[in-house]
Amino acid sequence: DGLQRDASFEITLTKLALKGTCVTPTSLKAIRDQVRYSTIKMNTSYFGFWPLSRARDRKIINDYGLRSRHATTIQSMFRARKDAQIVQCAREKYSRKKVSTLLSAIWRGRQGRLFAENLRKMKWIQNKQAVKLQCWSRVVLAKKMYEVMRRRRWLSVAPFAAVTVQRMFRGWLGRNIAELTRTYLLERLLKMEKASVALQAFGRSVIAKRER
Repeated sequence: DGLQRDASFEITLTKLALKGTCVTPTSLKAIRDQVRYSTIKMNTSYFGFWPLSRARDRKIINDYGLRSRHATTIQSMFRARKDAQIVQCAREKYSRKKVSTLLSAIWRGRQGRLFAENLRKMKWIQNKQAVKLQCWSRVVLAKKMYEVMRRRRWLSVAPFAAVTVQRMFRGWLGRNIAELTRTYLLERLLKMEKASVALQAFGRSVIAKRER
């Protein structure tokens, strides 16, 4: 039938003589891309596809180039995926670092606010205690000063106070004695009056009995 098979047992139109058939050069040009490693040969003795020189080597070279391009594509895809994984890992690491930094900042801010609040409370308590201690010390000092002043006043007025007390006691004692003396004299006077009245009555009764 004139059809040829290459080394891979594929049917090819190479070396198929088409002279005397209804095939035209235009139709061959239309399917030229399907018959690789050949050229259209047209002369007085042959018309059709004719293999190029070292077509097998060309095919091997092209296959190697195709495999090399495929390997390069696979490698580039692998490297791209690997780079994407590296970038993703770096992004996740950066995100974790950023989140940890943010959480650390929030925690430090909270701890700083708590420390400032405790320090403010401690200062307020210390100021209050200092005010109380100052008040207590002023009260104690005032009491001591009052005690000293009272002692000085007592030492200054004690002699005069003793004289005044003695004078007042003597006056009180004299008044009591005078009151007792007056009471005694009044009682004695009343008794004398009663006695005189009784004597007068007895004398009048005696005189009256004699006159009878």
